[in-house]
Amino acid sequence: MNLSPYFQDQLDSYQVEIDDLTSDTEGKDVLQRRLKDKRSEFAAIVGLLDTDPLLLAPAFHGAFSFPEDRAEAVEDLLTRVPGDFRPWAEIAGQVRVAAWAAPMVALALEQAEGDDFLSLVLGLEYALTRHKGGWRDDTFDNGEAREGAEEDDGSEADAQGEDFLEQQGFDRRIPK
Repeated sequence: MNLSPYFQDQLDSYQVEIDDLTSDTEGKDVLQRRLKDKRSEFAAIVGLLDTDPLLLAPAFHGAFSFPEDRAEAVEDLLTRVPGDFRPWAEIAGQVRVAAWAAPMVALALEQAEGDDFLSLVLGLEYALTRHKGGWRDDTFDNGEAREGAEEDDGSEADAQGEDFLEQQGFDRRIPK
């Protein structure tokens, strides 16, 4: 799967956000409770989707299912950047949206950047669910390293994740 640089950057941050929501300080799985909270807050903070989409994106975690015979449309989306996304009305026909998420989709579409936001969320969810734990494998085609692909030990992504969390008010786990 090929990701545009935009989706690569956003996916790193989204993965950190989902991981942060998954467990509490004692290591207990609290993801569903925290997602429920995010969803209940969505209407109050929907206006932030153009300035801080990753704050709102987790509310849609688990909202989409991706029929195998329509994966090509979503994979095409992952090669694009905002402004180049197809309209949500076209993309929505390629996926299934959970009934509980439909009101949030409608609220997002009322915003000027709603189409791009929903495309971002859809792409992030697809990449996360299809390639969880191994999405970075896009640096290889048929087992061969792509020309110009550099090995990545994850330290840059870890640092970016830590920077993102620090910006959100969390303490760093890894010192600068």
